This record gives sequence, structure tokens and C-alpha cells, in this order.
Amino acid sequence: MALDLDFKPFSGVGIASFYRRNAGTGLPSSGGYDLGETVKLDLTNTAPKLEMNTSRSAERGVAFSMAQSKTGAVSIELKTVNDFIWGLLTSGSWTEAAAGSPVTGWTAPAGLVAGQLIKLPHQNVSGVVIKDSAGSPATLAAGTDYEGGTDPLIAGAFKLKNVGGFTQPFKVDYTPGAVKILGSFKAPDEDYILFFDGTNAYDNSRILLEVYRFRFSPEGALSMISDGSQYPSYTLNGSIQKDETKPANSAGGQYYKLVKPGA
Repeated sequence: MALDLDFKPFSGVGIASFYRRNAGTGLPSSGGYDLGETVKLDLTNTAPKLEMNTSRSAERGVAFSMAQSKTGAVSIELKTVNDFIWGLLTSGSWTEAAAGSPVTGWTAPAGLVAGQLIKLPHQNVSGVVIKDSAGSPATLAAGTDYEGGTDPLIAGAFKLKNVGGFTQPFKVDYTPGAVKILGSFKAPDEDYILFFDGTNAYDNSRILLEVYRFRFSPEGALSMISDGSQYPSYTLNGSIQKDETKPANSAGGQYYKLVKPGA
């Protein structure tokens, strides 16, 4: 096989995607997930060695050396997210919660003062009515006695503006709406197949990457607030594991392969 020995810069662009991996076949077990705007995809090879220094001379140099293992890691930096990626970042599992029955007379903590918040135990609420605990309950006026946050119906949180003349604790009537909930650290450890359909922007030549068995590590920061000067990044880190479904002497080996078009 003739190798391409022409030197050229490499500036990769393209589409990275994940597929859940079937442990028995090593093939995708479901449809794949596009990772969106991927601004960095780094592979790190690691091959720690076991060394023995000689005791037969004063310099005690290395007399014997052997590889302990060969493996690697992947770091993927993203500029966009979706529900699938939020699940990876949190090692979380999504659940659909249906709309609930109307709640009547939920009791807020007593002793609240103007400027404090009332936080309901549900989100995506509607039909909110806040009353006090007098014998003939008085109703707090929206905008005058309380106000919502960015979206009070979604957050289920309200800021008190006036508590004078009311008898506490306040009672709240509302109806919980349907929500999607991502519970962190609930997802089982899974292996994924990582594909990168890449192009060298220097000359538009193609290169493909396939990592056969990628195990995600849910570590690192999740940027939830930014100052608006730039879009935050989100990083997916993980390890490259050996794929026993592929023979060691196969063309692509047992860890990952790079593929270029043939002549």
C-alpha cells in the first residue's frame, strides 16, 4: 500500500456523533445522536511502562522495560447542547411527568416578609391564586402584592411585594402542568461508539474516526449562567476501552481506527 507522504497542515471540521453500543456485537444498538457544534475533539493515547533499574552498576540505569497497557482518552468540547447532551453531562435520566390534579390550599412558610420568595413544590403551574389565612381569606393581587420571576408559571416561584394587612401563612391554589425532568447521576454506565465524519479544511481531504467503545466520565463544570460575552463550552470526557468483539489482528485493531478514501 502506498502511503501519502506529502506534508500538509491539518485543520479538522466535521460532524461528531454517538451511538449506543451493543455489547455482544460491538455495533450500534440504536439510532445515533449528532453532537452539534463540536469545536474540539482530542484523542490522547496512554501506554504506561513498567521499568526496572539495574543494580549492577552505579548509574542504576533502566535495564528492562515493558508496556503495562495501551489505552486512551477522548475529550470533546461542545458549543451547543440538547436533551441528549444534557443527559450525558449530568449522567442523568429523563422522565416525563404528566400534569397533576389541582392543588388547593398549599401552605407557605410562616413569617414571610416583603422581598422574600414563595417557592411552590411543582413547576409549570397555572391557575395560581394566593390567599391569606384570615377567617374570610383575602386574596393577594398579582403585580401589587406579589410578582413572578422570569417565568413564574414555569418556575413556580413568586416574590412578595407587600405582606402588610395579611394574615400568614399564605395559602396557594394552583394546578401542576406536565414537565420533563432530568435526574442527575441516575443513568447506568453505558458504552458508546464515537464517529467523526471529518474533513481537513486545508485541502478538503476526508478522514473518518471511529472509537469502538467509549465510556463517558461525568466530570467537570456545567455552565448555567454566562455574562453574554461568549457562548459557554461543555466538555464530554471519557475513556477508550478495548473492544473484544473485534480480532486483535483486524485492520482497525480493537480500540479506534482512522479511515481515508482509497486510491
